[in-house]
Amino acid sequence: MRFLRASGVVAAALVVATLVPAAPAKAANDPKVLVLQSETPWVGKGGTFEVRLGAPPAQSASASDLEYAISVHPVSTSRSAFTQTLTNRPSSAALAVVTIPFTEAVTDPNTGAITLDVGVQDPSLPRDRTRVGLRGAGVYPVAVELRTIGGPVRARVLTHLVFVPEVPTGPKLAVGIVVPVRAPIALQSSGADRLPAAYSAAIGEVAATLGTLPADGVLLNPSPETLAALARGTRAVDTAALTALRAIGADHTVIEGPFVSTQTPESTEADRLESMRRGNEMVTAVFGRAPAGGLSLIDDPSDDRLEADLATPRVILGDKVLQPSAQRITTAEPVIGRRSASRASTPALVADTGFAVHFANDAPPVLAAHHLLADLATIYFDNPGRFRSVVVNPPASWRANAALIAPLLAGLESSPILVAGTADRLFQLASAKTTPRTRVALTPPSAPSAPAGFASMRRTIASLQSVMVESPDVAQSFTDRLLIAQSAGFDSSERRSYTAGLVRALAAERRKFVLPTGGSLTLTARRGAIPITVRSTASYPAHVLLQLASDRLKFPRGSTKLITLGHRNTTQRLTVQSIGSGTFPLRVLLKSPDGRVVLGESRLTIRSTNASGVGIALSIGALAFLVIWWIRHHRGRRTADAAVA
Repeated sequence: MRFLRASGVVAAALVVATLVPAAPAKAANDPKVLVLQSETPWVGKGGTFEVRLGAPPAQSASASDLEYAISVHPVSTSRSAFTQTLTNRPSSAALAVVTIPFTEAVTDPNTGAITLDVGVQDPSLPRDRTRVGLRGAGVYPVAVELRTIGGPVRARVLTHLVFVPEVPTGPKLAVGIVVPVRAPIALQSSGADRLPAAYSAAIGEVAATLGTLPADGVLLNPSPETLAALARGTRAVDTAALTALRAIGADHTVIEGPFVSTQTPESTEADRLESMRRGNEMVTAVFGRAPAGGLSLIDDPSDDRLEADLATPRVILGDKVLQPSAQRITTAEPVIGRRSASRASTPALVADTGFAVHFANDAPPVLAAHHLLADLATIYFDNPGRFRSVVVNPPASWRANAALIAPLLAGLESSPILVAGTADRLFQLASAKTTPRTRVALTPPSAPSAPAGFASMRRTIASLQSVMVESPDVAQSFTDRLLIAQSAGFDSSERRSYTAGLVRALAAERRKFVLPTGGSLTLTARRGAIPITVRSTASYPAHVLLQLASDRLKFPRGSTKLITLGHRNTTQRLTVQSIGSGTFPLRVLLKSPDGRVVLGESRLTIRSTNASGVGIALSIGALAFLVIWWIRHHRGRRTADAAVA
């Protein structure tokens, strides 16, 4: 049998004696949390508020000694008052309490889920004491409890009843939900990927859920770095996530952004442009089209995009990146955003960080969704009928959860006071005569010092691009890692660690090319071709510059030669010409095609056994002189002998 305790001073006093202890209990003694599976997102006059709960926790008490109690509390009169209701503990006396014996609750025989409901009185009808009488439109906190009859509360969940007795005729509150598609940085400094499967699975589930719901109101905010990791992934969960994202690309608004937000003193304009280019490239590759016409989002005060004029067509700004305002400004209206000391401005929406409370990763997702819907309804009732819009931007720490997004978007679709807003609707002003307020962005804090050798690392990567010209994926990986090393999300220690790892990776890449060490070659003629064998363990055809140097050799066809290392061992024959005979060193260098990075170095010994032209001429002359002298000497001696005879 269902029992209703009507509102009133005496009844309220009796109810609060049971529902609200005089002092907060210790955390260890707090009741367990009932799991909300679904609830009615809003109720009209004469309607029914229904909640569905997961199977209740096991109880030591007899079922006949237990009951469910649904207590409806006074309407939240402000957003701050609403926030106080999110503690899972009633903070005021109840207007009315409905009790249902545990044994009479509607129970799903398969899952054990419990369905409870509360009827709302229609003011135009005679009083029905089985229904709750509410005092006007608004958001009413509702505590659902499992308790011992006449004893303590054993489990509880606190949610809200959004009461809309009359369908409004004025504008609804337009709502945009930023849905992040991101994971922690996946590309490690070594070039390996570390994308947790749980994140890939969550992204796939969110995308699949979005594919079943209307696209209006959803603002996809992908991390291009995460998209790149998914594209490189070989696991089934990565492929499934990528397929689901591609399926929704044509219908949803996609926010543009850099590959990673950068923030170091070493970041150059070229780096920023490359980060934006790479970001747009990945969004286009995955979603099949470029990001939505210039819609960007900046919610990190250290984002170096705040150093430039906010010249994009439209921008969503987190309120923590804006200077405090002396005026009372609602975040439910478009504003004009601009950088300090600049006149350049752009239409902007301010994302209220107050919504972050609904996005704890350990919070029950369905309950969080309905808390958020109630929060949005509170904003609407603060100024009903006014042309307004809000953007909900989850904190960076939140991992997108389909179990939260599905009831949230379904609640928006059915609401008589909220509407899922397209990007155009969200930025729309109430009328052509409306003058939006101006909000000024904070100047980013000084960037942390870049690790030593950062500039040298950038130059090395730039030179290696010419080596990897036939393997753009490998070249892009190093460019991506250079951008990640400048990420605004890194603290100084993380940046040093990532940069040091990238320096080691670059050294390892250079060691993939090996020249012969030591050894000697013999030239038996004045000119000849000497073989140089280069070993490559790279997984791609490498373009390199082979360079020879020696003080005792000439190079008739040049001392350098561009070669392609397409096999493990590549032998090139280079023509040399000796200046003289003897033994002398030959220096062999292997460089990037631009000549700026040395990939390898070796010294060979060249033995020249041929005589020079001058030496040969001198030898022949000396021999001729000796022959002539001998002949003359021999003739003179014969003449002398004859005279004596």
